[in-house]
Amino acid sequence: MSVGELLKKAREEKNLTLRDISAKTKISEKFLEKIESESFDFAPEPYVRAFLRSYARVVGLNPDEIIKLYDSEI
Repeated sequence: MSVGELLKKAREEKNLTLRDISAKTKISEKFLEKIESESFDFAPEPYVRAFLRSYARVVGLNPDEIIKLYDSEI
């Protein structure tokens, strides 16, 4: 499973909306949509990594594992 799929699945399992994630992380819903669709060109890589870490924490996933998976995909 890819980074975007994992994050979306974890979010849906917790019955959270993108708005919920946005409120907790302060990441815009537009960027969260791009993360879930794996369009990572919306921001410089350090920001994408920070956003992935924040998103992972909110949905209960290990941020380090998400970054490892992201690294293997890009």
